[in-house]
Amino acid sequence: MTKLRIYPPLGRLTCVYEPVIAFRVYFVHSSSETLSVGDVEIWSDMSGSQWQGTPLIRTDIGATSELELSFLDVAQLGEGHRIEQFHLDLPASVAVAKRFEFTVRWKSTNTQEEWNWASSTGHNARVALRPRIADKAPASYWRQQLRSLLRPACSDTLPPPATTIADSWQVSSTGASCMFKACEFDNAASGADFFGQLGTIDGVLAFARKDPFWIIPRAGTDASVAAGLDVVLVLVELSSGAYAALMPFAKDAPTKHTVVFRTGPSNTLYLRASPTLDSAPSSIRVAASVSRHPHDAIHDLFERIQQTLPHTSIDELSAHCQPAHATSLSGSMGYCTWNTFYQQVSHDGIVSVLSEICRIGRAANQPVPEWVVIDDGWQTTTQDNSQGQLSEISANKDKFPDQLKQTVQSLAELGVTRVGVWHALWGYWGGIDPSGPLAQRYELERYQRKWCPAVKTASEVWLISKTCIAAFYDEFYQWLHGQGVTFVKVDYQAA
Repeated sequence: MTKLRIYPPLGRLTCVYEPVIAFRVYFVHSSSETLSVGDVEIWSDMSGSQWQGTPLIRTDIGATSELELSFLDVAQLGEGHRIEQFHLDLPASVAVAKRFEFTVRWKSTNTQEEWNWASSTGHNARVALRPRIADKAPASYWRQQLRSLLRPACSDTLPPPATTIADSWQVSSTGASCMFKACEFDNAASGADFFGQLGTIDGVLAFARKDPFWIIPRAGTDASVAAGLDVVLVLVELSSGAYAALMPFAKDAPTKHTVVFRTGPSNTLYLRASPTLDSAPSSIRVAASVSRHPHDAIHDLFERIQQTLPHTSIDELSAHCQPAHATSLSGSMGYCTWNTFYQQVSHDGIVSVLSEICRIGRAANQPVPEWVVIDDGWQTTTQDNSQGQLSEISANKDKFPDQLKQTVQSLAELGVTRVGVWHALWGYWGGIDPSGPLAQRYELERYQRKWCPAVKTASEVWLISKTCIAAFYDEFYQWLHGQGVTFVKVDYQAA
């Protein structure tokens, strides 16, 4: 049996820092395998739209560097293996585009056979070339990165961009941050006011509001990926190799007003406040940070915002944002069922997927989930949609024949230490089923739900009466505790 190890790995995006693109291919043969590899090629589109092959060079495994041995993970290969290694180091200048794809093909020396391919369609390796930034770049470099974040006005159709506040600069050897203020702000008249036009960028990740309480990511090569959406935070991939983050907010009333970006053509950004601000434009700020790594840019961004807000505002925000009890979830890897199953979640599906994730993760010596959230779809409801009503507190018998206890036990055998479940604040999206078992135990009250951006149709909804809501939650959470569930994800809190 022969296993193939390739770097950069297939099926994912890898950032490669200039000036060299390093390719490594390892053929790991078992002791009984007699196959020997002859020709090996990188098959890529790095030279343009035309795909072509580039031969790799056979390397003595004894010359393998410590870094390459770490990637190969020899300790996981077992005894009696035989390794054939091939390499190719190319100058980044050979790549016509900063992003390209590749796969690997090879022939054995035993027969004159057709090419063997390492991946199927859609599972190529994707490479993004990034300029390398010095470990300790001078402060002037980071200051210039922030200055170049917004273009100067280049036509009569665009007003001047926002200006930085003179005393707001914070610069170090690893990044910089500042505060921008808009030159003019007349939200009431236009609905959105010009903030600036982004400079030379390679990519944008915008965190935008899908509805009043749901934020979704939108990624692309320019800001148009978030057209028509309220954007609360923008992460920008600069052509220089650095990353910048921008976030608008109301300095004097952060909990009463929401300030967002709206995107326009040619990477233009506009500011929009809701409700409309009656105060002076000086209350609007846009925090900006730039760093070598995206997570550092976002960390520095929020640190600057916290420094800017009045202490009373910080205390008010903390009261809303800090959990009542500290949890261990944020410090470990977890898994949520939603993006895998949506509402078609089940015991068999969860255990099957987590078993595979843990198997692959441990084989690669990578972290595996320590906690799991069973999201929407596990409950006993009239239907799985926005009009569905909760009939009983127990799990859906078709999806979880032995209820949640069996699922919790099966996940514990995989190493999962905590399991939580999703539920809506008032039970389920459409409230409580007035004809179900819960309605026989608890008094219900009828309400008329009005149209809003999150609820597209007006409808009648039945809810547990306030006189017995505490008893309902006591029963619900005691049942969950008995099933082995240790935390909850409460949705629909804006309802």
